[in-house]
Amino acid sequence: MSTEASGGAQNGQWEIAGRDGELAEVRRLTADPGGGARALVIEGEAGIGKSALWSAGVTSARDAGWTVLSARGSEAETRLSFAGLADLLEPVADDVLPQLPEPLRAAMEVALIRRSPDRVTIGPREIGAATLAMLRELCASQPVVVAVDDLPWLDRATVDALWFAARRMPDAALRLLFACRTPSAVPGGAADPVLQADPQEAIGHGIPLDAVQTVRLGPLGTAVIESLLVDRLQLRLPARVLDLLVDKTAGNPFWSLEIGAVLARVTAIGDRLPVPRSLSLLVAQRLDRLPSPARQVLHVASALSRPSISVICAALEESLDDVGTAIDLAVDQGVVTTADGLLRPAHPLLGSAALDRMPPVGRAAMHRRLAGIVTDPEEKAAHLLVAASGEPDA
Repeated sequence: MSTEASGGAQNGQWEIAGRDGELAEVRRLTADPGGGARALVIEGEAGIGKSALWSAGVTSARDAGWTVLSARGSEAETRLSFAGLADLLEPVADDVLPQLPEPLRAAMEVALIRRSPDRVTIGPREIGAATLAMLRELCASQPVVVAVDDLPWLDRATVDALWFAARRMPDAALRLLFACRTPSAVPGGAADPVLQADPQEAIGHGIPLDAVQTVRLGPLGTAVIESLLVDRLQLRLPARVLDLLVDKTAGNPFWSLEIGAVLARVTAIGDRLPVPRSLSLLVAQRLDRLPSPARQVLHVASALSRPSISVICAALEESLDDVGTAIDLAVDQGVVTTADGLLRPAHPLLGSAALDRMPPVGRAAMHRRLAGIVTDPEEKAAHLLVAASGEPDA
């Protein structure tokens, strides 16, 4: 099954750098088996380090003597019923299935493809009851953690079985540890096919909401990103470039290292960071699906240092019949955000990649038009320079 965009857990400790507080919260989940069933959800955008933190929680639980049932959601397996349940329960099936009553054992054996479905009733209630029986059997001997990375991609049948069981085990030594990717303007943040609502609310269908804790992973600071670049790439950047990198990646460790790897191969670093090919390909897929008016709004917003709505409207009034509707469309598509009268790319990397994909002639024409609109002399000169030289945007 899949991991998140960064290959999270396989890279190990580097992704947990700067996460001491979050790591302590995850470890606290299994510090004491008492207190009844509880859940912890790790949330964040692709590449932010969710899988590494989740893996650290799994390791911590195993070291503390918990039985850990783990799985990783996969987009390719979302429609394969019980694919996740097999990953969770197959490792303990030989020991636990013989302890189950025959009807429940038969149903679970069918779900795990250990038995032909002939003459066996298998539905949500039967599989839910069998899952409940297996978890109760395991919890009777030692505390249990059900750990799922990329929970939104878990198949619906498995999710239903887990919720059925968790609802009926409020006092058990049971912990649920989940990692969920939040929506992101940068590709890699896929839509949730299973958890359409807030993951915490959805998990609350299994156990009480007051027993569900959320750990949200935000941006890493400049010092942490600098340390990662040195440790992983032996790359030391000038302060100006480092600040630009952290700003453009919004403190995302994966994309910081991806861009850092490109910077390590160049002899001179200008005022604009390269966009890694891996990101360019992902962004291309997203931009190609955007309606043209929304794409034009994103281009102009990405080219301006201070993208005021008034300037964007002036820049697009000749090419679009209704700029206001185009702006609303771009916001609805999640590629730009509005705040304080400014319209910025939803993620700095999205803006950079969008500009890189523009045809040179079209980009030069856009900058010439912007040079005739903006009032700041330095910004006007910058647009004229880009338009004349064909160099990437400042």
